[in-house]
Formats: sequence, structure tokens, C-alpha cells
Amino acid sequence: MRAGGTEGLGFLHSGGGLPAGWIGRGLLLLVLVLAGCQGGGQLQQTATEAAAARNADDFLIVDCLLPGQVRKLGRQLTYQTARRPIRTSAVNCEIRGGEYVAYDRADYASALKVWLPKALEGDPEAQNYVGEIYEKGLGLAPDYRVAAHWYRQAADQGYAPAQINMGNLSEKGLGVPRDRQAALNWYRRASGLGDDLAFSSTLKAEFDEQERELTSLRSELSQRRESEAQLRAQVQRTQRQLEARQQELEASRRQADEIRRRLEQKKSPPGAAVPPPADDSAALRQQVDSLSRDKQQLQQQLDGLARSGPELEQRLAGTQQQVEGLRAQLQQAQVQLAGHRQELSATRQELEASRQALARQRELSSGQNADEARLQTLAQQNRTLENQQQRYESLISEGREEQQRLQQALNALQSEQSGTEQRLQQYREQQQTLQLALKEKETVLQQMQAQQQQSEAELAASRTRYETELQLFAQETRAQRQRRQSEIAALDRQLQSRQQQVDAQQSEIEALQQAVRQQEQQLSQLERAETGRAVAAAGPPSIEIIEPPVVLMRGVPSVQLQSPVLEREVIGKVVAPAGLLSFQVNGKAVAVGDNSLFQVKVPIRSGRTPVEIVAVDREGRRVVAAFSLVTEPPAVAKASEGSTTEATQAPELALGNYHALVIGNNRYRHFPSLNTARNDARDAEKLLRERYGFKTTLLLDADRYAILSALNRLRQELTEQDNLLIYYAGHGELDRINDRGFWLPVDAEQGNSANWISNVDITDILNAMRAKQVMVVADSCYSGTLSLSSMPRLELSIPEDNRNEWIMTLAQVRARTVLTSGGVKPVPDSAGGNHSVFATAFLETLSGNQRVLEGHALYREVLQRVQQRKLRPELQQVPDYAPIHHAGHEAGEFFFRPL
Repeated sequence: MRAGGTEGLGFLHSGGGLPAGWIGRGLLLLVLVLAGCQGGGQLQQTATEAAAARNADDFLIVDCLLPGQVRKLGRQLTYQTARRPIRTSAVNCEIRGGEYVAYDRADYASALKVWLPKALEGDPEAQNYVGEIYEKGLGLAPDYRVAAHWYRQAADQGYAPAQINMGNLSEKGLGVPRDRQAALNWYRRASGLGDDLAFSSTLKAEFDEQERELTSLRSELSQRRESEAQLRAQVQRTQRQLEARQQELEASRRQADEIRRRLEQKKSPPGAAVPPPADDSAALRQQVDSLSRDKQQLQQQLDGLARSGPELEQRLAGTQQQVEGLRAQLQQAQVQLAGHRQELSATRQELEASRQALARQRELSSGQNADEARLQTLAQQNRTLENQQQRYESLISEGREEQQRLQQALNALQSEQSGTEQRLQQYREQQQTLQLALKEKETVLQQMQAQQQQSEAELAASRTRYETELQLFAQETRAQRQRRQSEIAALDRQLQSRQQQVDAQQSEIEALQQAVRQQEQQLSQLERAETGRAVAAAGPPSIEIIEPPVVLMRGVPSVQLQSPVLEREVIGKVVAPAGLLSFQVNGKAVAVGDNSLFQVKVPIRSGRTPVEIVAVDREGRRVVAAFSLVTEPPAVAKASEGSTTEATQAPELALGNYHALVIGNNRYRHFPSLNTARNDARDAEKLLRERYGFKTTLLLDADRYAILSALNRLRQELTEQDNLLIYYAGHGELDRINDRGFWLPVDAEQGNSANWISNVDITDILNAMRAKQVMVVADSCYSGTLSLSSMPRLELSIPEDNRNEWIMTLAQVRARTVLTSGGVKPVPDSAGGNHSVFATAFLETLSGNQRVLEGHALYREVLQRVQQRKLRPELQQVPDYAPIHHAGHEAGEFFFRPL
């Protein structure tokens, strides 16, 4: 822990003298505090913090324990209150003599020390912060059950951020049962929308799988990858040792051979006839003949493989045709099964209607003389419908059995197809191997023939040298023979020593080879396990309905159509990390773009039109998003009839004051420079200031200190009547392991995150702000967001008076939202002009707007404009919009009000 009492103004409470170097700072702070007492309150406090800050980290948000206040009761009693927890900047905590953890919010114990006592007293804000501590984990595994306990206590007291967090846990099934209706109820309570305005939201359907199971799989996969990396490194080290040992062994063998040769020469008695060099031309001729025979055998094997290749390819083509046929049959059976299901549903409705009519007739017959014939007719109809229901159920059962049979046949054919492809690949590889071996044999044969000619020439020269050496050997004396015998004995001893070294090295090499084989087996097993785990760890599919917004009516997601229409466009996004196998809307296949977006027009029937969207990924995981399009006039519209719109027209909507911090970074010191970020920032600042009346702050090529200092100033100056937009254009990084994004100031360094700005830091600053509505617009990444289901949506066709009432209701609720470009950095940096693709869509949308525009409507328009740009697949961008988690979001919305 670092106590602010030993720094800044807190030195009055320290036990010793002033720390070195603090006298000047203390006098400066004292002068600023005295000046603040005379006037300028908030502005002077901001100036004080800016003067006291030594580096950018001083502006980061910490959990601070302020000293208790000294109070006096009458003239006799003086006491000190308990310490007060707040979230504020580190420098402000120091100035006010507070205690905090030097910014490493990974210790849950220190964070609990600040907030738990206040939470136990029943303070809802403290209870919500304790819930966030357990949800984040902060150094430990998250405990969602305990987090839900604290969230519920704060939510029951009407604390909106806790209600949002409670809805998020209910939506994901973390710590509480997965319950979408309960989640939407929590979101509705946080939004402040009453019974006169329905809570419409984005519909998101996910594969029903517990998030903690996926987290466990990812953790296990990470551990296996670490083990594999360690094993690979160990195998590489062992292989290097083995190669070194083999080189030493080869050198020892060459030395031993040289010693043996010299020994044989020494052992030859003086005067003995030196045998002439052997004539190895005959051996060479035998090798040449053997190579010729090998060449003929290889050519015969190659011809056999060439004959069997077309047959395998024909079998493979036939198997593929059978697979396609079975797939078509399977799809047809699925369509028939869906039809039977629809007929069964209609029959069940008719049966229920008949049962109700029969019950009414029987009730009438108990008090009056009912017509028995009519009752019998209704009973007969009832039995007929029941028989028809049984028949449809039988048809559905038969359809399922037929579907299972076709699926089994399809699996068998796919297995056979896979085996045939493997055999064909093996034959092709064997054919290539034989061709290479044949070429190698021909090369060796040519070399051997050349070597044979050279050996014959060398043999003649060797015979000449032999005759000369024989004459010299006959001239040796007895002394030379004795010296030769001594050398022979020394060479014998040296040979035995070398032989022992060779034997020892050979044993060591065999042990190393055995260890390498074992390690390679372990590595192979790990690779197979990782492949299976990677498939299992791939995220499940999900479907998000961007347009239209839905509302829960008696637990059924529905869309109220304000006026009769022939068709309704549905826009959404489907995410399938394992790959998308099929995608259907009401049983019909629909194309999904490279950017994962889909658009489909649904024909409208009278009354209620069901919409069922089904996505299946390549792992067979199926997710369904179902809702209904309702054409009856909604109860909300009826309740608002006769209301006046004069007092709530858009020009007179009281939405508060608007501020903007606009950042554009082009010239980086350690990263590649960008071309358009400064232009994006300049034009965005001008548009917000001139057309929407924002009070703006423009930062160009800003370093870390400048960005955090500007955010800290806004945190100090803005009040509950202010709204803030933060626009960032520049480089970004994403840490996928920790799910954390970073903005890169111009002084950021590659491989060193000291000057990077984490999204977590920005989120904490937004949470500590008093501003009512805050939107982050990032032409970069921003991790840590909530589901869009937590945000109320505005139906496009809502009447004007209801629209203004909806805007004014949500304008009173805190909002913390983020609109991102969908990429880690502005890619492509230029859209063929002076702006990035995302910035172009953002500026065009706001330039053409003529009325109060909510954040989600801005997102829809930007998404469509980006989608219309014809970009290469690797450059596709999918903008995203969502509330920011743990930033104090209360189901509000950000609004743009043109002048």
C-alpha cells in the first residue's frame, strides 16, 4: 500500500520530517489550495491535480480510502468519522491524504479492503463495486455466484448499474440460471421505462453452452500449448546434442580407421612383399549392374502406379456424387419434417379450439337443454383432430428416422470418401518417391561408371607406385624395424583407448536417440490432443438481430409493426468461429456476406408472422433466433392517443450540454505512421462543433500524458448535466489472451506496453465521471462490452410523440457506450480519399442527419455505409456498438442533437 499521507499535503501526519524534494511541491500545493478557497472551486482543483501530477499514471483511477473527518459535538466532544471509499485519480487521492494501491488492480484483497465495510453497511454503490471485484477475479478465478449475491442486494435497492450487471449475469447464465426474460426485466428496470413505453432491445441468440466451460477449455488449451512449447524446445536441445555427439563419433571413427591403417602398415615385417593394390574394377562393375536392375524394378513399379491412379480417381468421383445425392435427400427430408411440424402446430391449435368449444357447449348444456347432436358432432371433430394429430406425430417420427438414416448413410459415404482420398494421396506420394528414386539411381549409375574409369586409371598408377615402394622397403635397416615395433605398440594402446571412447559415445548416442523417440511420441500425442481441444475451444455460433428491435410480449420476443406493410427487412450478424455450415431464415437458405452480415425481407401475414433464423456451424452446433412480427396496433400507441407533442418537439428537448475530446494520431515515433487519422479528427471536431454545438478539445499526435491529462480534466469539470463524446483515430493493439484492447499514443513502443493506454483504464475513468451520457467512438478496438440486449431500442415507425417521450426518458439515465470500427486499427487507413472507411461513414451520417439521432441509429447507418464499400475480404470491417461493461452504464442512450 502507498499512503498519500506521506506525500503532498499529507506530510503533516507523518511521524518524521519532510521527505527530500517535497518542500517545493508542498508550498506549491499550499498556494493552490489557498487560491481555491478564494474562488474558482472546481477549476482550481483541476489545476491543482495537473500541477501535482508527475506522470501520466497519476491520472489513472484508483480505489481510494479518504481519511475520516474530524467533527466536534458541542465544546466537550471531538471525534473522527470512519474512512470514506471513493474512486478517483491517484493524484487526487494523494492531495486529499487518501490511501490506495499503487495502480495494480490485480489484488482482490486490497480492493475489498476499500469497499467491503461500506457494502456490509448496505451502501448500494459499494455493494455493486464488491460484485465487480468478484466478477473480474482480480488475480483469482471469477466467482460469479458471490458477484450475483452482491449485485442483487444493490439492484433490489434500485441501483441501476447493479441491475445492468445482474441482467448481464442472467443473460449469460453466470452465477445464476440462464434466463433471458429475467435479464430483460433487469434491463427494463434500469432503463426507467414504465408501462407506457415498451422496452425493445436487440435480440441475440447464442449456443446454449456455459461460458465457464469454454473458459476452462481455453485455459486447458493454453496449458497444453505451453507444455508443447517446452517439449519442442527440449526436443530441439536433445537433437542438437545428438548431432554434436554424432559428429564426435564420426571424427573418432575416422581417427580409429587411420590408426588401424597405420597399424597394419607397421605390422608388416621388413622385407616382406607388399601386396599390390587390389583391383576393385570388378566390384564397380557389379555395383553398376545392380543399379541397372534396381532402375528397371523402379520403372515397373512406377508404371503400375500410373495404371491404378485413374481407377482411384473414378471411384472418388463416384463417391462424391453419392454424397451430394444423400445431402440433397437429407435437405429434402428436413424441409418435409419442417412442413409436418407446421401442420402439427396448426392441428394442435385447431384441436385446442375444438376442445374449448366443446367445453363451452358442455357448460351450457348443464344449465339448459343443450343440443346433444351438436355436442356429439363437436366430440367427433375432437376425436378426428386427435387422430390427425397422432398421424402428424407419426409422420414427424418417421421423418426423424428417415433423417437419421440419411445422416448415417451420408457419414458412411463421407468416411469412405475420406479413405479413398487418403489412399489416392498415398499412391501419388509413392509415385513421386519412386520417380525421385529412379532419377537418383540413374545419377548414381552415371557416377559409378565414371568412377570405374577413374579406378582403372588409378590402378595403373598404383602399380607403378607399388614397385617403387617395394624397392625402398627392401633398403630398411634393423634399427628402423625396432623403431617400427615401438611405434606399433604405441599405436595398439592408442587404438584400444580410442575404441573405448567410441564404444562409450555410441552408448550415449543410443540413449539420446531413445530419448528423442520418446519425446517425439509425447509431442505427437500433444499435437493430436491440441487439435481436438482447438476444435472444442472454438467459440459457439451466435446470431444478433440488428434491425428490428424486439420486445418480450408474454415471454415471446415480438416486433410491433406500427402500420400495415407487405414485408419487413431483417438485418443481423451471425458469428461462427468454427465456420458456418448452413444459414436459413424460415426454412430458406440465405447468403451471409464476408463481413458476417445478412439482410433478408420477410413477407408479412395478417396477425402474427413467425420468423425463425437458424445457423449451424461446421461442428454441428445449432443456434436459433426466433421472434414474431405482429401487425396489431400496440397497446403503447393506444395509451398515448390524444397526447400533445408541442412541449416535446425535437428543438426543445432538454438534453444537456455537449462536450467532445477528439484525438487523431498520425506521426508515431516507434510505429508506422498513418495517413488519415489527423484528417479524421479535424473534420470530426469541426462537424461536432459547428453542426451539433459541442464544446470540443482537439488533440493531434498526442502522447500518453496529454490524453490521460485531458480525460482527467473532463472528469473534474463535467457535471450530471453534461454529455461527452470521445473520438479516437490511431493505432490500436488487442491482447486476445487477456481480452484487453489498447490505444497507442505517439510515444508508444513496440513490445513495451508502458506507454499504451488500456481500455480498462479508459473504462475506469468513464465510471468515475459524473457526466450523464458518454459515447466512445474508436476507429480501433475496444474490449470489455455488454450485450446490446441491455440497451433500449427505438422502433423506426414509432409515433413522434412517443418518440420524444422515449428520448426524454432515456436522456435522464446514464449511458456509457462505444462505437468501434471493428478492427484493431484503421484498416484500410485510407478509403481512397482523406479519411478512413469508418470515418467516412461516420462523418457522412452525421452530416446528413436532420433530427435527434440516437447512438444505435448512428450505428445502423454507419454499418450500412461501411458494408456498401467494396473492400477485399482481408480488409473487411464490421463496425460494432455496445454498452461498456463496468463503466457505470444504466441502460441509457447517447443522442446527437443538430442545431
